Amino acid sequence: AEGLARIPGIQIDPGKVRTNIVIFDISSTGRTSEQISTRLKERGVLINGINPKCMRLVTHMDVSAADCESALGAMEEAVKR
Repeated sequence: AEGLARIPGIQIDPGKVRTNIVIFDISSTGRTSEQISTRLKERGVLINGINPKCMRLVTHMDVSAADCESALGAMEEAVKR
């Protein structure tokens, strides 16, 4: 959540995240969740949109900190115009 909050266009309050499920607003990126999902899939990251403006990200115990950093890098690339 903290990493997502640093990406321009993504809106999330890391202080409100209490579980491994993170929901965040991407409406300020200029892209839809479907567009971002497609771009992330091309980079090996699977994230679903819950509507055109919000996405849901879930980690699991098999996901390492390095995996999270890699996913954040992919997200940064996916939201660039």
